[in-house]
Amino acid sequence: RTPLDFIAPESRAQAERLIATASDKPYETHGQRKGGTLFDVEVIIKSIPYKGRTALGCVVRDITERKEIDRLKNEFVSIVSHELRTPLTSIRGSLGLMEGGAVGELPPKARELARIARQNADRLIRLINDILDLSKIEAGKAQLTIAALDPVDVVESTFAELRAMAMQYGVTL
Repeated sequence: RTPLDFIAPESRAQAERLIATASDKPYETHGQRKGGTLFDVEVIIKSIPYKGRTALGCVVRDITERKEIDRLKNEFVSIVSHELRTPLTSIRGSLGLMEGGAVGELPPKARELARIARQNADRLIRLINDILDLSKIEAGKAQLTIAALDPVDVVESTFAELRAMAMQYGVTL
């Protein structure tokens, strides 16, 4: 069977153009099963030297599961960004106010518990922001700036950020 036999009829014209140009970049389109149902496929076409001539090799891969995983991941990122970050920021702010004495002087044990809770809220907020940053990078929406950095400054600032948590857990940097 030819690769086009696996491609949905409405996607065949695009597939034929890509086969004609022998583009070796993977592309996504819709496949069609024997029963007529459509599914997501990735198609890779490669020019292959064969007996002094050029032949085309083609791989058609079912990516339905990968698409579902991507959908679930995007849904998760959306929930994290909207449903977790906002209340967590509010909780962090309230803990900071309590720790700073805005609601009156706290006993030392209560102030220490508020400090630990605020630090953990800070950690969760950083984790959520990292997840969102990775999602932006993956989607090509992050603006990256290339700049020369002094490695000593990078290591020193990293140590400064991690020092308090490292001390809390008895880790030496």
